[in-house]
Amino acid sequence: SGELLAYGYTDESGTATLELGDAGDVPGELDLVITGFNYLPYESTVMVLSPDGPYLVIDNVSVNSGLDEIIEFGESVELTLALENVGNDDASDVTVTITSSDSYISITNGLGTITYIGPNETVVVSGLSFDVSTDVPDDHSFDLSCVINAGSETWESIISLIAYAPMVSVGTVAVDDENGQLDPGDTADLIVTLVNDGGAAINNVAAILNYPNDDGLIIVNDGTDELSVIPANSNGTITFNVTVADWANIGLVADFIIEISADNNYSVSDQVSLTIGLCLEDFESGDFVQYSWEFNGNAQWTISEDAYEGNYAAKSGAISHNQTSVMSVTLDVFASDEISFYYKVSSENNYDYLKFYIDGTQQGEWAGDVDWSQTSFYVNAGSRTFTWEYDKDGSVSNGSDCAWVDYIIFPPSNLPTPPQMDVNPISFDVSVPIDQTLTEILSILNVGGGSVDYSINLVETTSGRNNPDDGSINMEEQLALETDQDIEKKRRIAAGLEIEAAEVTSMIHPDYAPDLRATDVTIVCDGGNYQYEVSWSIVAPNGDEVASGGAPFNGDASLDSGVYTVYAEDSFGDGWNGNYLTVTGTDGTEYLFYTLANGSEGTTTFEINTPDPISWISLSQSNGSILGGDTDEIEITFDTADLEEGSMYTCDIDINSNIGLITVPVTLTVGALNITMNVDNLYDWNIVGLPLIVENAACQAVFPGSIENTLYSFDENGYGLNSELSIGNGYWLRFWEAGTSAIYGEVLASVTISLNEGWNMISGCSLPNGGWIDPLDIVIPNTLYGFGENGYFNSPSFEPGYGYWIRANAAGEIIVSGPDGNAKVVVGNAMKDANQITINGTILYFGIDIPEEKQLSYSLPPKPPVGAADVRFENNMKYAEEGGLVEVMSNRESLQIDYQINVDAGEKMQWVLVDQSTGQEYELKDIGHIELDGTADSFMLKRAAELPKTFVLSQNYPNPFNPVTTINYELPEVSFVIIRVYNLVGQQVTDIVSKVKPAGYHQVMWDGKDQFGEPMASGIYIYSITAKNFHAFKKMVLMK
Repeated sequence: SGELLAYGYTDESGTATLELGDAGDVPGELDLVITGFNYLPYESTVMVLSPDGPYLVIDNVSVNSGLDEIIEFGESVELTLALENVGNDDASDVTVTITSSDSYISITNGLGTITYIGPNETVVVSGLSFDVSTDVPDDHSFDLSCVINAGSETWESIISLIAYAPMVSVGTVAVDDENGQLDPGDTADLIVTLVNDGGAAINNVAAILNYPNDDGLIIVNDGTDELSVIPANSNGTITFNVTVADWANIGLVADFIIEISADNNYSVSDQVSLTIGLCLEDFESGDFVQYSWEFNGNAQWTISEDAYEGNYAAKSGAISHNQTSVMSVTLDVFASDEISFYYKVSSENNYDYLKFYIDGTQQGEWAGDVDWSQTSFYVNAGSRTFTWEYDKDGSVSNGSDCAWVDYIIFPPSNLPTPPQMDVNPISFDVSVPIDQTLTEILSILNVGGGSVDYSINLVETTSGRNNPDDGSINMEEQLALETDQDIEKKRRIAAGLEIEAAEVTSMIHPDYAPDLRATDVTIVCDGGNYQYEVSWSIVAPNGDEVASGGAPFNGDASLDSGVYTVYAEDSFGDGWNGNYLTVTGTDGTEYLFYTLANGSEGTTTFEINTPDPISWISLSQSNGSILGGDTDEIEITFDTADLEEGSMYTCDIDINSNIGLITVPVTLTVGALNITMNVDNLYDWNIVGLPLIVENAACQAVFPGSIENTLYSFDENGYGLNSELSIGNGYWLRFWEAGTSAIYGEVLASVTISLNEGWNMISGCSLPNGGWIDPLDIVIPNTLYGFGENGYFNSPSFEPGYGYWIRANAAGEIIVSGPDGNAKVVVGNAMKDANQITINGTILYFGIDIPEEKQLSYSLPPKPPVGAADVRFENNMKYAEEGGLVEVMSNRESLQIDYQINVDAGEKMQWVLVDQSTGQEYELKDIGHIELDGTADSFMLKRAAELPKTFVLSQNYPNPFNPVTTINYELPEVSFVIIRVYNLVGQQVTDIVSKVKPAGYHQVMWDGKDQFGEPMASGIYIYSITAKNFHAFKKMVLMK
């Protein structure tokens, strides 16, 4: 054991005497070590022998723990001891007893026996065992006390062992996404490293990811994963999948709980937190729409391709001396943090600065030639305005004379949602008979925030706009000319000669009124020197002056088609010195790029060539503004008057907006449109309809894979066998196998259907996602049913080729059309709080009250034919407040039953599902699943008395009482019950119950009288219950 028993030094004769004490009485081996200066140590073994009798010691200890010798949590350990008799006599009738006081160790077999051990003989004792708790800490040292008896001799030993346990925690969490982080709208895998720092492995590891916040911001798509093993002092990797809501705030800290379980009842949980996105502006959209930027000063900031990161950065506007270019944004910062950004400056050092402000307080400034650099500043929570300003002093320009900003990371903020335009549909492909019109709806949506400002142009796809030849300018010659003019002008200024300024009023003339098909343009005059000399005017084809001005100038106008004349003047007479007049369309078309090259006057022309109106298509409006979340619905009218039958016409609907261009292609076919439509079918019974106008409507021609003589329609007289299909009717039809039918015919845009009162089997038109027009309001809400592999289901719309049941409260007509028709089916949500039981995919509801006038909305169509699937209450409803008989038609080998109880059955009551064929009862509580044989065809769903789980005797009430009190008791099973009353000296007063009682909740009353009917005196009494092996006593007080 390494214990030092004795030591000593040699005397002058070289002898040393060591006193061993009690150690000399214990047989065994002792280690002797002799050392001396400049000598190697001498080591030897000294045997201590027993003078007489047996002496038993533990020679070796071995364990078998889970097929190895490592003791781990939750294991059952087999202990084997090798006992050696180091004494001189035999040892007979030997017993070995092991015990432990350690709370994590439970001895399961602590006794071993040996018949005989001779002197110097070793015998193995096996069969000793103990269990290790699943809660044992890692690297836990524990002792087993071992007592060995042989006759009158006893020897005691301590066996020291170590138990190991896993120590699992969550290590790293990696987001498997392009940017390695969760952003709003992202769906991504979370790759989680589980770290086992313990000395024991865990096997059959199951991990569950939970997002405990009920805020809808995080959806766990796949929250489970498994590992076969995580070895000791090792790692394992699991994967989950989550989706972040589009509306989640940037900077949101999402807290997840990961629950880990494994064999041997091991379980642990850990929390991980991930921050959603970065409040980032990197201008990679190529514009300023990502944030609600505002611009002030003398020139607006622009998008530049000189970027720190990516393709784009923000660049200050072109300004002159004593001018500024300002860019700012206001954000609601919900957590104090830093703002950081990269900046670059090329300016006159110490004079022209890029300055940064927070809420009007300057934080920093930079001037001179500064390459891309990053800076950051602390920001307090609250509404904060961040401003970047490029500021020039009164003279001198150096470098590029501007500043750039890129890759701004804002503190966590509630970001304003940028505008985002969407359209529905994305194209039109219509067929209109000759000399008729058709109106469709084009929806333009702002699915973001802010405002979408748009204008619409119709463009024949076979024609294009020809840009006029404005007589391109030779820029090299023009630059040389402007240089000579500039030198001459500076000489006049140096000589003190006056430079005359042009007298001009800059304006877009309000009296000019374009036609309806005008072209929107921007007129700009800028770019050069000596701008006070410049003047010009633009005259329309009819002689009206459209605009006039000087330099700089920037204005918007609407121009008719035609040739426009430009009159240019320069007050000094040397041309415009680098200033140019441009006219540019909103679509980027450049109509004019002109400068007065030399002299005092000049003229040019340009042409606006707006395509003629398209005769066969028109819009209800051609421009508008849409706020976030709103929609503009544009009526698109197709008119085939004077068109050629059988011809096809095409155009583009170009929607120009402040955030870009969307083009909606349009195809108009004059006359009937014939197509091939594929309709899928299930094996066995289906409900079908005729989706197109076909030449041959015979059942086998339309659905060649169907079984002959199985086409059934439904009317007021019930089912009838048919051989042909007709438009608007629905039919039961049986198929040999699942497949697809290709149906060719003419498209039918709408169909008028006559309904009878009650249930009707009908079908829709050729257009998907069909709705209906119900002018008489006869359709009962929520009663459009399709049929699938699980039976009937509420359908949100009609799909071509399929039949549907629908219920009417009176006879009348409805019109079924496409998705842009009128009312669609809206499946009700009145059952969201009801109890639900789902049998093979079909949901029934119970447990809540529905007003009588709404109950028909939860009725079901007639039962399908034999062989199809169906589940319903016996009164042909999918709802029953108190439950009832559930009828099942199953075409599967098993019944999969899921239930969710939201409304309990009442006090001491429970919901019970009874299999009518076997009598087996199933308690329905919370959420659960039942799997049964598929032959079961009926169940009784009902409220039933809830049976107690244990025997209970309750306190009487009232207490004290006079003259009567009530005693409640609970029996979990049928029992012979005795409830007896005693006085305080233990004498029996009376038995108030003495009979067999069924399981359940019971009560009995005592009137304060003894077994002879005599009233008892006031005082304290004892009452007891005996039922099976249950006994209980309580006190009660009779007070008169």
